[in-house]
Amino acid sequence: MASQRGYMTKQQAVQEQLRHQYENLSRTLRRTASWILANPGEVATRPLNELSALSGHSSASFIRLAQELGYDGWKGLREGFAQILRDGPTDSMFAERLATFNSAARPQTMLRTELKNVQSCYTPENADVINEAVEHMAKARRIALIGRRSCTPVMTWLHYLLRITCPGAVLADDRGGAFGLDLLGLDKQDMVISASFSPCSRETVGATSRARQAGAWTLGIVDAPLNALARVTDKHLLVSKEADAFFDSMVGAMAIVQWLASAWALRLGSGALERAKAYQKLMVETGAFAPEE
Repeated sequence: MASQRGYMTKQQAVQEQLRHQYENLSRTLRRTASWILANPGEVATRPLNELSALSGHSSASFIRLAQELGYDGWKGLREGFAQILRDGPTDSMFAERLATFNSAARPQTMLRTELKNVQSCYTPENADVINEAVEHMAKARRIALIGRRSCTPVMTWLHYLLRITCPGAVLADDRGGAFGLDLLGLDKQDMVISASFSPCSRETVGATSRARQAGAWTLGIVDAPLNALARVTDKHLLVSKEADAFFDSMVGAMAIVQWLASAWALRLGSGALERAKAYQKLMVETGAFAPEE
């Protein structure tokens, strides 16, 4: 276990240690800590070099974090997570976070974190992927959108944005038990956009993998470069889900789909404007908007 630093006792669980010291960590170490808290099983079972590749954080950041918490090195911190696995299953991450959530956390801190989530999306790497993605969208017969669990609102928002200018966009959901039916017949003429954060949705990963095997070009919106969804897609957009609240943030994912939809509209040019005008006219004529009185 870690050496003592006054604020830490041997009885503290490793996850509680991380949360207790979270606000005192540097920005870099906070990002590493957030990834560790979201992926305890990976931390307990994978060597450090694999964790670095999987998370996108350097091995040095894992070691520095362990030392900051009072451990002699990474092995001590990793052992804490291994002990959790040996002792049996724990509560789900968001439930455990809620149990230790600091309700007095300052709104300013949460807002700063969400701003960082948005800013972290706008990278040259993501820009290149978005440029490639809109070219595939222009050629696709059908664009299937897949997002389960916490990523459901992300794909619902993308579908809402795309349906204005992209009639071929289909949201795979559960209406009438039709999740699988929405994905039937996908092939090399089609495209799939999926979103899932670690631990990834089994349905999302499975459906995306099958679509890729059938020839569809696949794009993932992920929180780690090698998470389960990223490993089965042709390309991925990397976003941050760091949060000072009890649940992963979706703000970065919402920003990236807004960017993708905007890039798609720019790719269409005047065609997007004409479709948007027709859509708006239809909404007005059908009484979609409440009158302003």
